[in-house]
Amino acid sequence: MTNLAQSITTSATRNPQVLVRGEPPPAQMESGPVVVNDFLKLSGGVPQTVNVTLFVDSTTNVVTVTFSQKGGPKFTQGIIWNPDEGYALMITFELSSNIKQLIPTTPSLWFSDTFLVDITTNQACCVMPVFGEYHFAVDPAPETGLLRLVDPKIVVTPIVTP
Repeated sequence: MTNLAQSITTSATRNPQVLVRGEPPPAQMESGPVVVNDFLKLSGGVPQTVNVTLFVDSTTNVVTVTFSQKGGPKFTQGIIWNPDEGYALMITFELSSNIKQLIPTTPSLWFSDTFLVDITTNQACCVMPVFGEYHFAVDPAPETGLLRLVDPKIVVTPIVTP
């Protein structure tokens, strides 16, 4: 596609895509005002479902990855998790139609192959309850014309026992 500028780095850990001003967002791309520039917060050891979307900020034309849970706000920085002692976090990512797959870039972050549930592409992930940052990349669907987006992350916070 010709409506994309080169990707730029806005911080040490994010690499969003920037659209040329005045150009429409790629097909199947959500657009709107700025979303929450923070982490989606998860806790406990029960399985979670997280929606992953490519989103165009309508004021800056920056494409970013957002994370949300059903009916909740969209977060742009990734996921932060405070685990229960001894339990891994199982996440089912529901990918928007403009995302092909998620790819781990941290070796200890485990992703399944993608699979369909009804018409939605899903991908399972297992996060161990070990303090640290776990990075991954988002592969956009080919029809978006976007390059791979890096690097959202899952941050595991220390277990605090009373």
